[in-house]
Amino acid sequence: MKITILIILGVLSDALVWANGDTLNFYVTNNSDTIYVNDFANILVCNYLISIEKSHNKCMITIEDDLYTGKLYYQMSRADSMLQVFDGEIVDGLIKNGTILRYSTTGQLILSGQYYDNWKFGIWTSYYKNGQIESVMKFIVNADYPVVEWNYDESGRLVYHNDEQKEIEKRIKNAR
Repeated sequence: MKITILIILGVLSDALVWANGDTLNFYVTNNSDTIYVNDFANILVCNYLISIEKSHNKCMITIEDDLYTGKLYYQMSRADSMLQVFDGEIVDGLIKNGTILRYSTTGQLILSGQYYDNWKFGIWTSYYKNGQIESVMKFIVNADYPVVEWNYDESGRLVYHNDEQKEIEKRIKNAR
C-alpha cells in the first residue's frame, strides 16, 4: 500500500511556513508516494449543514475528484497559527484510524486524540497555553460525543464533570 503525503504549499522548503490560510509543510521522503496540491480546499469536500453520523467525518478527502483510500500523514500550519499533525488511515475519503496532535506556535501540545474504526476514540485531551489541562474527554465507538468529560480552569481546578458512559452504552446496545 502506498503511503501518501499531502503537501499544500506555494513553495516547498524546510522552513516552517505560517500563512493566512491552512498550509501543509514537511520533509518529502519519497517523491513517488507524494501528492502535491496547491490548496487544502482542493482535496476536501465538506458539508457542515447536513447531519453525518460521525462528527469528525463532515469532510472527505478527494484526490483528482476520487475519494482517497490509503495512509495519510501531514503536518499543517493552521490559519490560527497552530501546527496540526495527523497520522492515520483514510478509507473512501473518511478518517478510519489515526492520531491527531495540535501544537501552539511555541511548540506546546494543546490537543491530542485518536480515531478508531471511523470514530473519535479513547481519551482526547486539550491544554491551555500555560500547559494546564483544559479538558479531558473520553470517546467510545458508536458515540459521536464524549461519554465522560472533565473541564478545568487555567489554574487546574475542576469546573465541570459529566459521566454518561453507562447511559450511552445502553442506548447503543438497544439501537442494535
